[in-house]
Amino acid sequence: MPDEQREGLQEELIDIILQVLLGNPQLHYYQGYHDIVVTFLLVVGEKLATALVEKLSTHHLRYERGFSSSV
Repeated sequence: MPDEQREGLQEELIDIILQVLLGNPQLHYYQGYHDIVVTFLLVVGEKLATALVEKLSTHHLRYERGFSSSV
């Protein structure tokens, strides 16, 4: 993968993670979260990945990964 393409994907990855986590203060970053996000990014693109990751994070991952609403 060319450096420019890789750097562009990294920026999109960071944008998605920040948008989801800042928009949902009950969520927290954990090791490996970026692996989940980048998979969606590569398969469906930034816009749809953001929506899917937010839904997944708020309805499924928060409990399976030990997220707590009391934090």
